Amino acid sequence: MSRIRSVARRVLRHSRRQIRRDVDEIRTLLVDVQSRMETVDRIVQDLNHEIRHGAGESLPLFMGYAERLRLDAETAVGVAQLIERRLFELEDRLDGNARD
Repeated sequence: MSRIRSVARRVLRHSRRQIRRDVDEIRTLLVDVQSRMETVDRIVQDLNHEIRHGAGESLPLFMGYAERLRLDAETAVGVAQLIERRLFELEDRLDGNARD
């Protein structure tokens, strides 16, 4: 019976390590998504400023595109925040399992 426990512990340790590696990789991707969203926001703000100062026939069209881009950016930020919360929950579970 102790041999089975020993094997089970090794398997669980390996699984935890792999999950932690996956969590770290997802965190890296999350940081990348957040930096890209900041870049998109900066570009939209710059374009908004330029278009409003040179407002002409293209302003309504730009405003539609800008609103769509803003909504896409908000959605991406929301998804990134959700992923971050799930990662914290996963780490808490892993820590709880490690203590058991």
